[in-house]
Amino acid sequence: MAGVGEYLEEARKNAGLTLEQVYQATRIQVWVLQALEEERFEEIGTPAQVRGFIRAYCKALHVDDTVPLEAFSKLLKANPQNQISLSSAPVLPVIRTSEETRQNFAYVALVALLLIGLIVTILTIGSSSNMQDVSKVQDLPKIERLNEPKQNRDTRGVELPQSLVSPLSRHLTS
Repeated sequence: MAGVGEYLEEARKNAGLTLEQVYQATRIQVWVLQALEEERFEEIGTPAQVRGFIRAYCKALHVDDTVPLEAFSKLLKANPQNQISLSSAPVLPVIRTSEETRQNFAYVALVALLLIGLIVTILTIGSSSNMQDVSKVQDLPKIERLNEPKQNRDTRGVELPQSLVSPLSRHLTS
């Protein structure tokens, strides 16, 4: 029976894929893929993590994961010291921050600020002290129409004596 690493490397080469292409398909770092193929499991993490990487690797290669998982389990049983070193391997936290997430947050913040500004503007205009209650407005003086003839008055509205009013203007106003 082939070892885990040999099985994975052979399956990858038969599929005609590079480690970089497998990384693109699985998002498993290239150094982890290399460690799997070289059976340097202690560098990867806990046995559960190694099993998960083996399953994902096999799924990307479209091969059955039973053979490499059984080989890994036998390796753990045969070498209990390896199991101890595997479980004590450092676990690195996974931090996922993408540019898209940061951009989405910026858009949400911008929209929130615009909405707050709009609400404040509406409230300010609605409660403005410049607005007067219609019931408190006094009646405005009656305004003369511009086209109405001004009989016997000058431009200031002062009544003119009859002697100054031309006979022609009397005929125009009647």
